[in-house]
Amino acid sequence: MKLRGILILFLITGTLLLSAEFKGEYEEGFIGIEINKIVEHTFFPVYMDFKEQEPYVGLKNLMVLVDARAMELDITNKKISGRMGEERKEFSFEDTTYITRENEVFVKGSDLGKVFPTKKIEWDTEKYTLKIETVFKTPVEVYLESEERRGNIESREEDEVAEDQLYRNERKLFTPGVIRPRYTDTDLGSGDESVSLRYDTHLLYGDFSSTYFFRPDSDLGSISLTYNEVLENKSIVAGDSFIRTYDFLNTSSIRGGAIQPWFGSSNLEIGATTIKGFAPYRSTVELYQNGTLLRFQTVGENGQYEFNDVRIEGYEDSYTIKIFNFDGTIETRELRLLSNRNILKKGQFEYLGAIGKDPDDDADDDLQYNVKAGYGITDRLTFAVGYMDVLSRISDETDIFAIDLNDDDDDEVETVNNNLVEAAFYYTTVAKKYPTYFEFANLYDTNEGDNTHIGIIRQKINTNTLSLEVYEYSEVNTRVTGAERSYLADWRGEFSRNLTYNVFYSQRDEPSDDIKNIGGNLFLRYPETSHTFGVQYPISGDDETTVLNYSYSNGKFEIFKIPINIVLSATVDAEDPGENALYSLLVSKRGSKKFDVSFEVETDTEEYEFSLEVSYKLTNWLDILGEVTRDEFGTDTKFGIDAEKTIILEKPFVKNSNPSPDNSWMEGKVFLDYDGDKEMDSEDIPLEGVIVNVGRREGTSDSDGNYFIDDISSYEDEKIEVDVTTIDPLLEAGNEKKYVRLYPARGGKMDIPLQPISIIMGDIIFPDNTVGDVEKFSILNKLTIVLKDESGRVVKKQKIEPEGYYMLERVLPGRYSVEVIYNGEDRVEFKETSKEVEVRAGKYGDYYEGFNFEIKSFSYE
Repeated sequence: MKLRGILILFLITGTLLLSAEFKGEYEEGFIGIEINKIVEHTFFPVYMDFKEQEPYVGLKNLMVLVDARAMELDITNKKISGRMGEERKEFSFEDTTYITRENEVFVKGSDLGKVFPTKKIEWDTEKYTLKIETVFKTPVEVYLESEERRGNIESREEDEVAEDQLYRNERKLFTPGVIRPRYTDTDLGSGDESVSLRYDTHLLYGDFSSTYFFRPDSDLGSISLTYNEVLENKSIVAGDSFIRTYDFLNTSSIRGGAIQPWFGSSNLEIGATTIKGFAPYRSTVELYQNGTLLRFQTVGENGQYEFNDVRIEGYEDSYTIKIFNFDGTIETRELRLLSNRNILKKGQFEYLGAIGKDPDDDADDDLQYNVKAGYGITDRLTFAVGYMDVLSRISDETDIFAIDLNDDDDDEVETVNNNLVEAAFYYTTVAKKYPTYFEFANLYDTNEGDNTHIGIIRQKINTNTLSLEVYEYSEVNTRVTGAERSYLADWRGEFSRNLTYNVFYSQRDEPSDDIKNIGGNLFLRYPETSHTFGVQYPISGDDETTVLNYSYSNGKFEIFKIPINIVLSATVDAEDPGENALYSLLVSKRGSKKFDVSFEVETDTEEYEFSLEVSYKLTNWLDILGEVTRDEFGTDTKFGIDAEKTIILEKPFVKNSNPSPDNSWMEGKVFLDYDGDKEMDSEDIPLEGVIVNVGRREGTSDSDGNYFIDDISSYEDEKIEVDVTTIDPLLEAGNEKKYVRLYPARGGKMDIPLQPISIIMGDIIFPDNTVGDVEKFSILNKLTIVLKDESGRVVKKQKIEPEGYYMLERVLPGRYSVEVIYNGEDRVEFKETSKEVEVRAGKYGDYYEGFNFEIKSFSYE
């Protein structure tokens, strides 16, 4: 019994020692607090035991600080519990020293580790700062991480701009437009100069563009009238466009009319595909795959580029086309090849169409047609029908080891008429983890009465994809492709993020031979470099050559700090590399405003060819050209010039940067707006030397306050703003429209009033002086001040300062309402929650004080 009594006495005494309410002297105070190196507060209210120099921290205040507002304090049972983020948590302060106040408990700082799982608690008596590191993530950390993720997504996606914030120029029947005369002579003295004139304008409420060549022959190089905002997600084109259909049909461009761009057909064929488009004459076009340079070419007089047999590494490959224009600007076009892009939503109807003639064949008067319509039967099943009457170019198979660096593009190409009726369906399964995509099509030849059958199945298995493709060609398409049937089985996967692979079996049944191959590729790629290793082994057919290939590309190589693009490739006969081999090297230095160079060499086991092209920009309208080529006939050296100048017809004498004709310009006046009406009048003063930015372009205001900015991308929502380093820090731009969207060969006009900024200040007033700073914190930290304009739009929003005041800075002239919002669980009643304020215009800003909000009553829930 004596032992039992001793044990009971020990437990009671131990409990009292472990859990005790502090009875000593303490006072209100403020400390700095830091939680997980994320949350910081410099004026955090606490009770201080000055004798021991240690703070007592309020648990509810601490929860407010980390946004764990759902946590509830139970003083009776000595715990705090509730949902914290996605989980329910419960913490006990039973084993701590604490101070109890109304609806709050303040725990000794060094005892917080007994309440929450912590890694470290450190109290710095010199800096008066308490540092806490918890084992778990606090809600405010989870929120900040989600904000960062959303910010990363938003930075990759185009933000949607509100209409009231967007300036756009009006569509018009006609505007003077832009002309761009050009003279090019790549070999001075040879008489092979080229003279052309490009004209872009706004015509019949659409975008008109044309290029006419005067020399060496009189010829309309290109012409088009495009409407981009009439039909949703489509362009209506009158003039030059491409026929969008199956790649193996080998069609070309037409001159006529088209509605684009629902695909509705497989432009992606596993192993290789074609990427083509339009670009200005003599511009350099580079093709990037997943950020790495693959190829480049110079655009000829027909204004077209075409990259054939592009190797597809995976279904998520991204491709970038960079067009280096004569004026030094770079136009970027993003492409993405997805296998299920043909699937429409249930009830969705899509269509495309084209009609026209071959612009390069004056002798052929036959019209070419291509119309197609698709309908979503379900969210996963789409049916499509179409009709096409097109000219297909007959493929010209060449020796893979033949040098074709200087192949003549002007050789006549044999074509054949393809008159086809199409029926197709596209289906993808419901499974999210292992989806399957099906595509089946039949092309009936109305002239010959036979069919072309297409079947494609793609199965996704984790990071791997199995593709099965079958093509059975009609008699006409056998002539076009050179094969009666073709089969492909392809498996693609990845060993790691940077290392991927594929293995394949291919079969091509030609009229005179059946060719079967197996092989594979290994792709090693990084953001700026890539390596590809490949092998193809024949298992039947007349050609028994085992082909090995290797390619290397580097998009950020430097020589003497000069960025260089390099593409190196090698294709060899594994059994006889000394006899059959082809090596090529492409080197380019692009993107410079002054100097560009490209070097290309191809060699086999007997001969080699190379070309070296150099250009130097003497002015923004004149390039000096040099070219050295070597082939089997010898070495040829050329020098030339390339001159072109953009002239804005409605402002012919304005100094411009020689921009691309299909880009836009912005102009206006920057002035000091004394009366606050945002319009330039006699009282206002124009400002010189102010830099105005539109996207990445900028212009500086002259002595009359006028600014001019050209070469602005069309159809892009670009932010317009003033460089604050070029204006008085007590001024701010007062233009209501913050973004611009301009049309090609059109200018916009926006004056920018600079107005003095003012400050609105106020306090939160509690009902009496009996409320201490510690109790005030939980209320103040849940208050938000909102400033709204006359339309109700939120102009500014901010938290109340810990001392109980707010300061709304950089407020422009106008009528506003200031509102206070309480976001807490306690009962807080204000005498008034909104106040009207008029910020007056003038030469200088002002302070608007006394906009206080008085708390009528409050109580804890």
